[in-house]
Amino acid sequence: MLPVRGLLHDVVCPSFRDGECEKKRIGCVFSHDTSLLSVRPHQPEPEKRPVKKPRVGMTEPPRITSAHHSSTSKLTLAQRQDGLKKMYTSLRRFYAPLFDHSEPALQHLGADMATNDALRMEQDVFQHANEFSYKSSSIVGAASVMKRSSEVLAASVAEAAQALSINKNATNEAARILEACTETGTETDVRLKRESQQQRKKGRLTRERLVKAGFLCPKGDLEQLGYLMDVPSEWGPGGEAADASGEKQTCVRCGVVFKVGPLGAVQSAEACHFHPGRPRRERLGETTRSRKVFRWTCCGRTADSNALGEDRCATGPHVFKEETPQAMHRRAGYVRWSDIPSAAQEASEVLPVAALDCEMSYTTAGMSVTRVTLVDETGDVLFDEMIRCPEGVSMIDLNTQFSGIQAEAYEAEAVFDLDSARKTLAQYIGPHTILIGHGLENDLHALRLLHTNVVDTCQLFPHPRGLPFRLALRDLVSQHLGKLIQTGGASVGHSSAEDAQMTLELVRWKWMNRYT
Repeated sequence: MLPVRGLLHDVVCPSFRDGECEKKRIGCVFSHDTSLLSVRPHQPEPEKRPVKKPRVGMTEPPRITSAHHSSTSKLTLAQRQDGLKKMYTSLRRFYAPLFDHSEPALQHLGADMATNDALRMEQDVFQHANEFSYKSSSIVGAASVMKRSSEVLAASVAEAAQALSINKNATNEAARILEACTETGTETDVRLKRESQQQRKKGRLTRERLVKAGFLCPKGDLEQLGYLMDVPSEWGPGGEAADASGEKQTCVRCGVVFKVGPLGAVQSAEACHFHPGRPRRERLGETTRSRKVFRWTCCGRTADSNALGEDRCATGPHVFKEETPQAMHRRAGYVRWSDIPSAAQEASEVLPVAALDCEMSYTTAGMSVTRVTLVDETGDVLFDEMIRCPEGVSMIDLNTQFSGIQAEAYEAEAVFDLDSARKTLAQYIGPHTILIGHGLENDLHALRLLHTNVVDTCQLFPHPRGLPFRLALRDLVSQHLGKLIQTGGASVGHSSAEDAQMTLELVRWKWMNRYT
């Protein structure tokens, strides 16, 4: 036996009671000192473990209520909830750049996206899987999320954060950026957005493609469409009579001759009775010999009701517009890109292809540009601004039914005048830029710009009866793209940004159907 006596003299005998071993062992190596009974042995403090931060994706997932689960389903609610949890966890881990961002708005957007996308993914799996394949399909769906490109998501998050840094209230803009990202949404969303992106790359509108396809409007068609090719020297610099107040003009709405002037001081806001729509031919009966009548698109009355002013469905002030380029030049002079100081730049600095659209209103200078929108070949908006009246010119009618411009927005946002707007546009457009538009000569007349490198969808999609007849942009988009635009009605009007983007898509559709 090893000599252990003395090694345990400070340890109380476990069998000791009342100063003696319970079994009266001989040679007990433990202490029988009663004073040690009150001394507790030293116990080391438990080691402090580092607090782990909760991992992204381990928070409480959304729940599927019994109201959204059929009682006849062979899958239980618990099985579906388990599948939902798997997909939600993966989405939250992938959306970690949003949850970890310092901007609260992005955190909230990330939470909403993870919740909504998980619910939609689970619903898709539930609809296409059975009781045997549901679990494996859920696992596959959750795993596929982590195969998405985190770099693409990070770029979209940075873009959204930049938009919020400029304007803290730009939450909708940030949400739009994140929604447009090819890596967000359900697996179906991601697949469709990736396919759309590839399709856009395939149908990219380059200068070379447009020229090779013969889409540029020929000079003869430009003149027939009403484009101004040059300014005769006898017209002078232009702009010598910007304001027409006091002049007698013919109202383009009702045909009455009136004295031009600002509202209130010269004429009433309800002096004119007119039809804002157009007469459209309608056949009465089903045979070819049936009588045809014309009805106003605004109110459905027959066109002969135009004879009585009181029968017209709308009222407003008398307005006019100059019909000839020479008369327009007298109000504001035409310029070339080379005449604009900021247009003197390298050819590589301007866009090769862009789309342009303007909205017009009625002023004491006639029909004037009130909003200008420029988009690049991808459809991104580069310039979208309200244009205020020049000095000495007054607004008569914003023409909201067609321009979409509300009085409150115009008063608050109309900062640019015509000259400053053209200087800004010259940063993107040069003489060799191919401009795309629908009835683009009207926009160039409103801007008083001379430009002949154009693709006009009026010429690219001709009316069956030929010029001067034209197909409406709304009808072309509906027929070829299957989309509805300009559906806002009289209180909303058109959107120049939407119209510019749709002309791009029409030209892209035309090219792809010809060469693919």
